[in-house]
Amino acid sequence: LKSAGAPPGWVGVVVDGKGNIVARTVAEQFELGRPASASVREAIAEGSQGSYVGTTLEGAKADSIYKELPGTGGWSVHLGIPTDQLDAPVRRSAIFLASGGAVSLALGLALVWFTARDISQRRVEQEAQAALALRQSEERRRLMVDAADLGVFSWNVSTGEVIASQRALDMLKITKSVATGDVSLPFEMLLTGIDPADRARFERILLQSRKSDTVAAEFRTAPPDGRWLRASGRSSRIDGHNAEVVIGVLLDIDEMKRAEFDRQRLLRRLGDAEENERRRISRELHDQIGQTVTGLLLGLKNLEQSLATTSS
Repeated sequence: LKSAGAPPGWVGVVVDGKGNIVARTVAEQFELGRPASASVREAIAEGSQGSYVGTTLEGAKADSIYKELPGTGGWSVHLGIPTDQLDAPVRRSAIFLASGGAVSLALGLALVWFTARDISQRRVEQEAQAALALRQSEERRRLMVDAADLGVFSWNVSTGEVIASQRALDMLKITKSVATGDVSLPFEMLLTGIDPADRARFERILLQSRKSDTVAAEFRTAPPDGRWLRASGRSSRIDGHNAEVVIGVLLDIDEMKRAEFDRQRLLRRLGDAEENERRRISRELHDQIGQTVTGLLLGLKNLEQSLATTSS
């Protein structure tokens, strides 16, 4: 067994039919003639050859093979390979696979992280571009609204909240402690800037915009100012969920309205003047023609009398 060239740590043993050690490659001088380990004796009892996992006399776990020697009266040869040495390649392979898996997982996580970061950066850039485009669009809208001298407001009918521009508040003479930007206020506060006689009609016409196209209402602001404004409104067209939001635009039409009133007064005065002139002419014609007819009747009467005197 020693000359067979077994690797260090392997244990070879020859056992007689009674399970006693006849020869041993390790510590033979101490074990010769002594009973073999329990695992060896159990293997001998089970058959003439095979394999088993047992424990050496030194206490090491070993995977062993054995075979009975023919013509020896039951002697057998056992060769034990330490389980640690036998499992070492498997462990190395498992460690290598685990390391490779860990490296692959790390690379995968790194790839996912870089991909997520790239997507996040792109999303942030897109959101920044969208926000910039929105601000530019809002700035253009405000510029156009300011240039047109318009007041803008939105009314959420469900909640009663109104978001109005500063120009709209100025036009309605409503004071809010906000320096710039749109202002949120209750709809009832917006109505305070409207003449009490026009408030119900103003609200009714705006509510009609939810079921029709753009509507318009002309009204006066609250006294003592009493300026004429026109409110054009329509329901929100952003999506189907905002049907209860009315978008309104205020336009100052006071000068145009007063010019219209002046024109109507002038037309009435012209009509009255024409009627008076017609009455004067009619009266003068009536008086002149009456006098002429009377004189003619008197002349005919005198002529009749002269003719009667001459004939007699």
